[in-house]
Amino acid sequence: RNPSIINKKDISKKLNFFKKIKQKIVYSSTLKRSLETAQTFENLDNIILSNHLVEKNYGLAEGLDFSKFKRKYPSIILKWNEKKDPRFPSGENDSDILQRINQFEMMLKKKLKNDSKKKLCIVVTHNALLRVYLGKIFEIPKHLWIKIPINHIQPLNFIIKNNKIIPNIDRVNLFNNLNA
Repeated sequence: RNPSIINKKDISKKLNFFKKIKQKIVYSSTLKRSLETAQTFENLDNIILSNHLVEKNYGLAEGLDFSKFKRKYPSIILKWNEKKDPRFPSGENDSDILQRINQFEMMLKKKLKNDSKKKLCIVVTHNALLRVYLGKIFEIPKHLWIKIPINHIQPLNFIIKNNKIIPNIDRVNLFNNLNA
């Protein structure tokens, strides 16, 4: 599935401040909803598309609600309960996503190191990738990554210093939600 974003006007209002920034570089997932989001503040010609940023591949489980998934793939539920990281049938697991994110991060650091004129780098991606990335950065156990709250259309800020990506995120709220 590759749906469009639901309410482009709301997104445009929330992200309008990005339009004003002239010196920026924008990366986006190749999926429609990410690309449409990026286009609310940047011209398509200036958006760099990356398959590293696409949503988790849910494989044969795509579109199933949890009760259908549980009936069809009970062994995956058992592995989750054992705090394991099974792949979705014909799809990905969080370790696969982490590998993609690490590849993107290496490429991004290299690009930014060679292009110091850009004042802002914007990455438009999906919730599953953001959860995995934050889990990695904050060293949260992998089985808890699914609980990391990601609000739609809320920018997450990072600072790049000495070739390190440092989150500028309220850790207290992030960790409070993990205990729920």
